[in-house]
Amino acid sequence: MNYNRLKKGIAVLAVGTMLTFSIAGCSLTNNNSSSTTNTTSTTVEASDLNNLFSNRDLDASYDASSPKITLSDSSITSDSSSATVNGNTVTITAAGTYILTGSSKDVQIVVEVGDTDKVQLVFDNVSLTSSQATALFVKQADKVFITLADGTTNSISVSADAQTIDDDEVNGAIYSKDDITINGNGTLNVTSDKTSAIVGNDDVKLVSGTINATGAKHAIKGNDTISVKDAVVTANAGKDGLHSDGNINIVGGNVNIANSNEGMEATIINIAGGETTVNAKDDGLNATSPDSNTGNDPMATDSNAALNISGGKLTVIADGDGLDSNGGLYISGGETYVSGPTNDGNTAMDFNSECVITGGTLIAAGSSGMVEAISDKSTQAVMTVNASSNSGTIKVTDSSGAVVAEYTPTKSYGCITISAPNMKVGETYKVYCGDTSEDITLSSTVTSNVTATMGGGMKGGGRGQMQQNQKQSAPTGQTQTGEGMQAPPDGQMQAPPDGQMPQGQMKQDKANRGNKQQKTTN
Repeated sequence: MNYNRLKKGIAVLAVGTMLTFSIAGCSLTNNNSSSTTNTTSTTVEASDLNNLFSNRDLDASYDASSPKITLSDSSITSDSSSATVNGNTVTITAAGTYILTGSSKDVQIVVEVGDTDKVQLVFDNVSLTSSQATALFVKQADKVFITLADGTTNSISVSADAQTIDDDEVNGAIYSKDDITINGNGTLNVTSDKTSAIVGNDDVKLVSGTINATGAKHAIKGNDTISVKDAVVTANAGKDGLHSDGNINIVGGNVNIANSNEGMEATIINIAGGETTVNAKDDGLNATSPDSNTGNDPMATDSNAALNISGGKLTVIADGDGLDSNGGLYISGGETYVSGPTNDGNTAMDFNSECVITGGTLIAAGSSGMVEAISDKSTQAVMTVNASSNSGTIKVTDSSGAVVAEYTPTKSYGCITISAPNMKVGETYKVYCGDTSEDITLSSTVTSNVTATMGGGMKGGGRGQMQQNQKQSAPTGQTQTGEGMQAPPDGQMQAPPDGQMPQGQMKQDKANRGNKQQKTTN
């Protein structure tokens, strides 16, 4: 949730019959809400996303006898007539594979081939530094593959502001107007002191290799999609770690967003595999579309937006909302751990439509001021409990003492939401907050002790707005009992229909690329 979003009065859901108990330093109050509707939302599995990657994307092999471009401080040489040198610019004009090696300053590599042509650039210990807006500029191609040669370390660094070239705002150390894929078994370090590190106007696919991206704005931006297969990705950003107007798809690999304002932002975020760690000064994961109308109505649902977690391990440490969706939040598998926020102007899980839990392990530990109600469409048992200003390891054990779920948040917390496959309705579990514990009996699928807002009760605008740490109470003389408050009507926000996931709605036909306008988000 963003800090200067408009805050509306809270419509509060009062749930069930209250059973009160306390843990020293961790007061837990258990409201039991009934759950009778079992509707399974559409889920996105890693297997559903594998078709995002072509055989060519996955193939990092190359012909070692391919043309070579050799870089040095004093000169650039090319042994191909299709890679012409003009001063400090190398322009590739034909499809094929080109091997780059060496180190140069203020050099720019330009790819300008036919719009159906594919180019493979093999980085073999390449080092490029530039005072221009971009060091690698893909002006036109069907797709460009950057292959990191085995065991090599490659770096690209720029220090210039964005530059308008042919009506496009060129704003990345690597900037591609078309699809770009990074594969191989080497390392690529990309840094931009004033703009973003890696920018693709279409799809950005991080298939393999080690990729370290540092941007003053976004670390990695793909207008249509960003998809991670098996790569090891570290992102440091002044704005978003990963940013897309379409989809972000984490299929596998290891993604570490070490520093960011918002960790990930996209219309649809799919976490289906791998291990992802997010550190954010604002929201950890934020699902919102570029055309979201929620800025005009903080209660509105963005029908294009969804956050889907179906596999892998996700850890989010956030000062703003941990998991934030202007549409729905759907958890069907994997492991999800959230630490933060600590302020009551945000919440660990924020959603405008619904949160449906049908599988996976979840421990979300955050503040208690804006807790939202889990949907009774959930089919896996979930508990939401107060834990007054506590800290330390959260652990749930069953009647035999076996650990059902466990997580150690890095921040203090006032409320915990827990769900795990082995949690069963009717069973009693011991919940530990640090060194203290208490028994909780799950009398229904959704068990809560918290007076919670309905999904969307405190939501606000979409992208580009900052946050306001403010919360309104009910007007004098009005009670927050939830009278007249209804859950979002059926069909208001379901998981995006078939055909929109995993590709989303942002992909443009290749034939229309010549007319495509450059988006201005940096």
